[in-house]
Amino acid sequence: MQENPVIVLLMDVKTRLPRLLKEYSAYAGEDLINSVNKISKRLGWEKARDAVSAIEKGDYAKAIEILLDYYDKAYFHGLKKKPGNNISIIRTDTDDIECNVAKILEVASKISW
Repeated sequence: MQENPVIVLLMDVKTRLPRLLKEYSAYAGEDLINSVNKISKRLGWEKARDAVSAIEKGDYAKAIEILLDYYDKAYFHGLKKKPGNNISIIRTDTDDIECNVAKILEVASKISW
């Protein structure tokens, strides 16, 4: 797996936030808090506390931003283990699935699989 090419779609938080708000606000706050508590050691106690507090206040946007910071760093840490020439990065400013699929397919067509 470390040898295979990777295509990374980079999207800023403001672009990702509306979709994530819609998806995660469908869950009960208690379930989200339990999930945050499960990763609190890796997230950091202060950030976990802030995320839980935001969820309790109904400020899902703030909680998502805190959690995205953690998950994005963890994801990119994993990518550092791959050879740099096997990573293609696509920057996008849209959350439109069809548009992003077209961008991915264009890059994928140029990769030697």
